[in-house]
Amino acid sequence: TTLLRVIAGLESPTSGVIRIDGRDVTRATPSQRDVGMVFQEPVLLRHLSVRRNVSFPLDVRRRDAADIRQRVDAEARALHIEELLVRHPSELSHGEQQMVQIARALVRVPQVLLLDEPFESLDEQLRHRMRAEIAMLQEVYGVTTLMSTNDPLDVTTLTSTLIVLDEGRIVGPRIYPSGAMI
Repeated sequence: TTLLRVIAGLESPTSGVIRIDGRDVTRATPSQRDVGMVFQEPVLLRHLSVRRNVSFPLDVRRRDAADIRQRVDAEARALHIEELLVRHPSELSHGEQQMVQIARALVRVPQVLLLDEPFESLDEQLRHRMRAEIAMLQEVYGVTTLMSTNDPLDVTTLTSTLIVLDEGRIVGPRIYPSGAMI
């Protein structure tokens, strides 16, 4: 979680350099980084509709209204949340709120998608659906995705490279029971 927050610019690193696509963003503000983040607990603007929550990253960048509508509709279709666009966060289940949060993170097609245990509090059926949706979106957009998780199924479903941190240090190489090598 801390590493993801540092990459997003929400916390400052104590040492080292943060690079995104070769560009040093260590001292850049969160808005200057091309990062979408999905938190473990949904962070939505309660007074806005789902459509407005998803469009928010495009609104603040003053994108064209027609382009915003097109992008929001495309994300809603990709995540199968079209029927939620007119509702408000208080009218959604936890899983639906997570899907909205993912749509908002992806609507502007960031260079990096950060997932902080996004499936942690979801039931198994919804976890399975969300894993499939994220895998499909990774394939479609080719976005680099970093995820913090303790669930081996998340790891085997969504990763091409696995890094295990132990007290802030990368450990490995090791072969785990799943056959994953780090």
